[in-house]
Amino acid sequence: MAAEPTSDAARTRRTPIRSALSRPGIARLLVLSVIARLPFGAVTILLVLRTRELGGGYSDAGVVVATFAVVSAATEPFIARLVDRVGQSTVLAGAVPLNLAAFLAAAAIPAAWPIAALAVAGAAIGLTYPQIGGMVRALLIALLEEGDERHAAFSLESGAVELQFVVAPPLLVTVVAGTTSAAVGLVVGGVVAAIGGALFAATPWSRAWRPVERADGAARDRLAASGFAMLVALMLVMGLGFGALEVGTTAFAEHEGHRSLAGVLFALSAVGSLVGAVLSARFGAPRNQGARLAGLLAFQAATTALLALPHGLPLMAALIAFNGLSIAPAVSTIYALAARTVPASRITEGYGWLGLGIMGGSSVGAVIAGALTTETSTAAAFLAPAAIVGLGWLATVRTFGRRWAEPAPS
Repeated sequence: MAAEPTSDAARTRRTPIRSALSRPGIARLLVLSVIARLPFGAVTILLVLRTRELGGGYSDAGVVVATFAVVSAATEPFIARLVDRVGQSTVLAGAVPLNLAAFLAAAAIPAAWPIAALAVAGAAIGLTYPQIGGMVRALLIALLEEGDERHAAFSLESGAVELQFVVAPPLLVTVVAGTTSAAVGLVVGGVVAAIGGALFAATPWSRAWRPVERADGAARDRLAASGFAMLVALMLVMGLGFGALEVGTTAFAEHEGHRSLAGVLFALSAVGSLVGAVLSARFGAPRNQGARLAGLLAFQAATTALLALPHGLPLMAALIAFNGLSIAPAVSTIYALAARTVPASRITEGYGWLGLGIMGGSSVGAVIAGALTTETSTAAAFLAPAAIVGLGWLATVRTFGRRWAEPAPS
């Protein structure tokens, strides 16, 4: 009994990151969730390259990618709801092999077949995508009490998502697909996702996780009536900014005569986001989550507006990395607020709706920025999302206010 206080005292001397990662299962779950999701940072590029391999044009590639994205986003909340009803291991037992089969099908389509066959395979990849993100967040909530440790874990998880866009494109596109073919890239991506998903499902924490039974019929109403609806709207706003930023950055790089460097700029944004996640985790949980989110959105709006100023490629690289600092912390703060607003019986589904918000917003933002870039200027592609995120900041201030000033009871 005398050793326990010593252990607690030692834990309090650690940083929140080290303290969270020292908890049983946290480090393993985070690593495996990254492996399982890693290939999805390059799926869209691989589908574009695969379309070209089969003789299709870029318009065909757009249809294939759009089919994958729409199906993936639209089905995410409903698959997540299934997880909340039957458990993680049951869903993963079916989703992991089916997802691998979809990847292999996309790689095996003969050139003689119509491009529509690849669109169907892309839709199957999106449909069977295991909802590892929502699952790992549900486990973090179950394994960690609200406070610095959970905040650090959420921050690291959000930052780890950025690794998909830093590591996956160079690894699967440049190294694998670039030296062999897009078909081989899809095979390798499918195998990596399957291995990560299977290992995640085999952990004792995922196998032991059981959905919380609904106490009454009010659970459905609580999901719609709480502040959760505002959180989905904020994820939509952030997605609009991301989609517009991608198009605006590509247009800027092309205008500067370095279109191929657009990918480097995207990677710098992801690196900035990862750094922001680590800093957020290092400093611990804020006393007021709503105020933290409002500040991050204000930073995001201001730094996005700076991208519209006239400058060269080196300064753009620095500004876009600086802009990325607030991305992962803002997303992880929304995840933390969702843990307070979503009923325990629907926690995975709640994160599914947040995923739908950000993916849907990203698609709409890309369309808006594309139209603005074509009809006006590249600067408009940055100013528009800056204004939209600014509205999100205003909504956050008005909606949450002091509501989240005190820590929620464990």
